[in-house]
Amino acid sequence: MEKEQSGKNISGNSLKGCMLALLLLSITACNVTNPLQAYLEVNLLPESHQSFLPAAADGIWRAYVYDPTQLAEPETGIAIDPTNPGDARAHFLVFEDPALGAGYTNAARLEMPNLMPNGDFEAALGAEWDAALFTGTFADGAAGVGYEINQNVLNVDSNATDDRADFALSNLTGGQPPHGSTLFVRYDIRSDGFPLNRLQLHNGASTDALQTLNASGLSAVAAPLAFPIDYFTGITEEDADIRSTFTISASSDPTPTMAMVGGLLDDQGTLLTGSIDNLRVGRADVRSYIRARVPALANEDLRIISGSYTFSFEVRRDPTADLDDAGKEPNRFPSTGISVELFAADSSASMNGKEITLDWDDLANWTEVSLNFGGFQVPAGLDDDEIAMEIRIYSNNPHNYERTSDVGSILIRNPKLELYQ
Repeated sequence: MEKEQSGKNISGNSLKGCMLALLLLSITACNVTNPLQAYLEVNLLPESHQSFLPAAADGIWRAYVYDPTQLAEPETGIAIDPTNPGDARAHFLVFEDPALGAGYTNAARLEMPNLMPNGDFEAALGAEWDAALFTGTFADGAAGVGYEINQNVLNVDSNATDDRADFALSNLTGGQPPHGSTLFVRYDIRSDGFPLNRLQLHNGASTDALQTLNASGLSAVAAPLAFPIDYFTGITEEDADIRSTFTISASSDPTPTMAMVGGLLDDQGTLLTGSIDNLRVGRADVRSYIRARVPALANEDLRIISGSYTFSFEVRRDPTADLDDAGKEPNRFPSTGISVELFAADSSASMNGKEITLDWDDLANWTEVSLNFGGFQVPAGLDDDEIAMEIRIYSNNPHNYERTSDVGSILIRNPKLELYQ
């Protein structure tokens, strides 16, 4: 009996001990602080990084261009000096204070310029177009009824299937593209027939096309068609047979020429009557972007750690790129997309890449965009001032140039980097 009683006493003491332990654990748990509490809703960018301005050679956010045809260039590219009008890469990217006044505080302009001079056809057609072989109408000006696009257009009314107007690629801004480069071509077209693509790559005056932008088969519509995006509708990535780029090689020497042909392809006899507008050309193979490098000890005495991050900033349409505004900046176009990449310290490979499609109608006011990047790994053992992260922002989508690469301008401000759980 005593053993049983002793046993009961032991059990009772154990129960009391367990209850006390649970109470202490509960009290302790209530006082445990989230080890990442200090990071919540904190902009981890150092104060010097929290504005895109000044857009200068010594700024935190700097413009870079990487041209793969220039083999001596480092993979990260070469910085553009925006204060030097003679910089050989300045025509690939504009990064500047737009100086637009009230409502645009802290704004920066990020633009991939159009390499095609007068691509909006708002100025008189220049001597860079040789239309001597075009027997019909090939002239800029107001569009005819039913052919309106944006203000002035290129009016085309061909008389013969061999009508042709030539543009020597040496007339592109920046000069003749080097061998191995790739050009993307974009434009809007309006026609009462089948608005086939009529741009070809030739070697000078040769009649043999080296390459043809081969969109076809779309019937006439009331609204303008945008090449190439409208032609890709319903076509998967794997099945795409739409060529929207020209590749420059030795076969196009000595004078690679883009020819606008007045007649349709050989198996069709229709002649082109209509209008073309917003003709844009850019280097698909060149990567141009702004970048900032974030040190391991970032903001509020917090370090950049391995984890998942949200990068956000505000965007707004550039009012000087309004295609229907007679006061627009000549040959400037609205950006249709923006891309962001995050890199680990001194890595040439992006850990994550995110793209955002931009719609002019939705960006009349400042709009915040946020992108989540998961699984970011920071190298161990970094000193406080060593670089832990690199952020790159592109003014377009550089990863799918047959479909999505384009020129254009967008306004950005107030970058923010936050850790999320």
